[in-house]
Amino acid sequence: MKKHGVLAAARVGRVATAAAISVMAVLLTAGCGGGGAATSPSDQPPPTEVAQTGGGTVAAEDLKLALVLGEQGNAFYQQVIQGAEDAAKEFGVDLQVTATVGADPPGQVKLFQDVIAAGAKGVVFAPYDVNVWRRPLQEAADEGIALIVTNLAAPGTAAKTFVGENSVQMGAAVADLVLDQLGDNPKGKVILATCAPGLLAITLREQGIREEFAVRAPDVKLEGPFNTGADPTTWFGTWESLMQANQDALGYIDICYSVFVGQAKEKSGFDQPAVGPDIPIEALQLIEKGVLTGGMGQHPYLQGYVPIRLLVEHFVNGKPLPDGWIDIGLDLVTAENVGDILAREESLEATQAFYAPIIEKIFADTQAAARPLGDLLSRE
Repeated sequence: MKKHGVLAAARVGRVATAAAISVMAVLLTAGCGGGGAATSPSDQPPPTEVAQTGGGTVAAEDLKLALVLGEQGNAFYQQVIQGAEDAAKEFGVDLQVTATVGADPPGQVKLFQDVIAAGAKGVVFAPYDVNVWRRPLQEAADEGIALIVTNLAAPGTAAKTFVGENSVQMGAAVADLVLDQLGDNPKGKVILATCAPGLLAITLREQGIREEFAVRAPDVKLEGPFNTGADPTTWFGTWESLMQANQDALGYIDICYSVFVGQAKEKSGFDQPAVGPDIPIEALQLIEKGVLTGGMGQHPYLQGYVPIRLLVEHFVNGKPLPDGWIDIGLDLVTAENVGDILAREESLEATQAFYAPIIEKIFADTQAAARPLGDLLSRE
């Protein structure tokens, strides 16, 4: 079968994939947070509550929407784009997709302003540095532009709708992948590593990991997180060194990404559990081979499809945008279901068929499904 599914379409070799990931290093110097800066927005003027106007007044063929991302070519965002383009095609609306070359918050804002100037009535965006976005978002909301955040939350801004997962819950689920292999009352240490200390989404994942170990294995010491950096070579090399220096560890957890901890384990020949978030093709193959214990995805296809359809429903059908967070759930992958996940990615048709019932459930009542944005800060 020809491989042209969402992951297959974004499939690249290790070097190309790593290059896409490496731009995360820019985030560290730019001081932005994964889903918003970790600093309090209390020193910022409160965003004005702006009613989303114009709902139900635009014909689909006249509706212009936009998707603003970063990191051109990033495999994860290619899946977001696929979902967004599918929604736009399904409902016959004009969608402009644009992205910065790297992790460039000011560049993202410039693209955001450009698409509005070009006539976009609604914009979906994934902001790297929330503080850079606050004023432009407020100005756009004042003009009646409909705003939806995807993938990286933007707390304390004029954007009141977020589509994505709960990072604390993701961390807890990643911890469970290791804990389920350790038996009752384990004692010892587990090694943690991070690519981006201080980023909010990563910090929340670590919170979930620590909370889950505290409940299920209080006698296990979590050492780290050690900083791998975001350069792929350094990332892989750091995990190699950590494993050699901690051969007695009960397990290894990468808080950012699953591939490099899996590749380092494969090279070492160790048999302890190794896990991490996100499930690109390389991670799925490592799970299939039994190297990675499992992985946890974020449904990037839904992170593109759902917000674009929300905007269509708003402008064409007159439905108000949800005020809060639309939880698209987590994508748990283990040896038991990796074959099904690989099959899901074999073709675009298979991907669409897999997500169809999930999409139907989300859109049965989006207002009822919306949760307070504050819920993103805990696992409840």
